[in-house]
Amino acid sequence: MDEAQQYHIQNTYTGSRMFYNGDRQELGCYNKRYYDDQLWKLKREMDSDYYEIFREIKGRKMYLAYDGKKLFMSNNVGSNQLWKFIPARGEFYRILNKTSGAKLYHSERGGGEFGAFVGDDYDDQIWHIIPIKCV
Repeated sequence: MDEAQQYHIQNTYTGSRMFYNGDRQELGCYNKRYYDDQLWKLKREMDSDYYEIFREIKGRKMYLAYDGKKLFMSNNVGSNQLWKFIPARGEFYRILNKTSGAKLYHSERGGGEFGAFVGDDYDDQIWHIIPIKCV
């Protein structure tokens, strides 16, 4: 994956894309209109299979992190902000946190629950990493 490229990270189960709105400090998934807050960058950790998943907001990088209980955004880099893309099928992946081993998921439970889960594999943990073509 190209570090200069921007991506949509779309859940194949719900069709929703991950977003982070820096003004509202809101992290989640959305499946209607496309907005800039759904654009993510990926940076591979040197000599590793793990990536930082981040957004650049007002000149500052905000990283997707998981503390073992909840997902959040942070401007500090740590091992809880490193993610591995595990092939699930074709061009689709499960996204695994380095520190906890939890996999990102988005389900339709509770109005669209977005989180990370340690345990068995489920369909709501499969993501499509879609490169955005700039025109």
